[in-house]
Amino acid sequence: MMMLCPLLFMSNATAAGITVYVKATTAPYLYYWGGASTSWPGEKLTQTTTVNGTSFWYKEFSSANSLNIIFNNGSGSQTSDITGLSSATGKYYYTYNGTTSSTDVTAQYGTVQDATISSMGISGNLSPLSWSSVTAFTEVTANKVYTYTLDLTDTESDLDFKLRPNDAWVGYSAITFDAPSGWITGSDNVTLKNSTTGYATYTLTATWAGGTDASVGWTLKIEGKDERTGTITPVEHTYTIVGEPAAVFGTEWAPTAEDNLMVLGDDGKYTKENYKEALTYFEKAAAEADNMFAATYLLKAGVTCEELGDNAKALSFYKK
Repeated sequence: MMMLCPLLFMSNATAAGITVYVKATTAPYLYYWGGASTSWPGEKLTQTTTVNGTSFWYKEFSSANSLNIIFNNGSGSQTSDITGLSSATGKYYYTYNGTTSSTDVTAQYGTVQDATISSMGISGNLSPLSWSSVTAFTEVTANKVYTYTLDLTDTESDLDFKLRPNDAWVGYSAITFDAPSGWITGSDNVTLKNSTTGYATYTLTATWAGGTDASVGWTLKIEGKDERTGTITPVEHTYTIVGEPAAVFGTEWAPTAEDNLMVLGDDGKYTKENYKEALTYFEKAAAEADNMFAATYLLKAGVTCEELGDNAKALSFYKK
């Protein structure tokens, strides 16, 4: 059987090499010309390799910039000319049925197969996370997107963490972040500013770009889920009362004097507690002969008795 007319392809590009892979039931013959050549029916392929789970026969042309090939069975059956192979593509994949038919499957096998992510999680310094264990994410899209709800309700401290694909440690510099401004800082570990975000729980969505290395190519989106309510601390106030005489008010007409401070009671009311002493002075003042303010002091004495809880005595002052 005569071979079909060959076409010669020349190139001035720097050689990068060409590798031809062929899937076949038995080892085929490979006839080639162009950047390298051989006599008919070519070489019977002997080397095999597995690509993306499929076994291929293959032949390397380390110095070829261009190449043309024919697959044949060494017994008279051959494919048509397959021309134009280039070092710019480098690797070419085919199937061959052992007679006259071949199919170019480079688009299927020529791309890099992603690594398999067998586990994806997070480790960190605050409960429920730990540096000594991996808390698992939930897989959303096979081998690509993972999510986790992070509950930091019980702490207002900042969280340091790393992602853990396949138990690897993926830190700040290897992650692209999608989070509000000021939420994320870091150098080696990632720091989530939980103390200032205003949220108690977060949704973390980790997306992998793919590739042969699962420890690179990660984007982490962080969203606040539940706002932090926090602990309400009562505001402490102080009150003073001013007036005269000093026996009742402490320092007369001195609003900042410590002895004029009122006291907060269990009932939530602020009071000046020296009622008994004040009552003594009101009684003495009312008893003074020819005191034109006696009625006023008797009224004050009655009010003081009410504050002391002695309503009967208060009534006796009101009746005088």
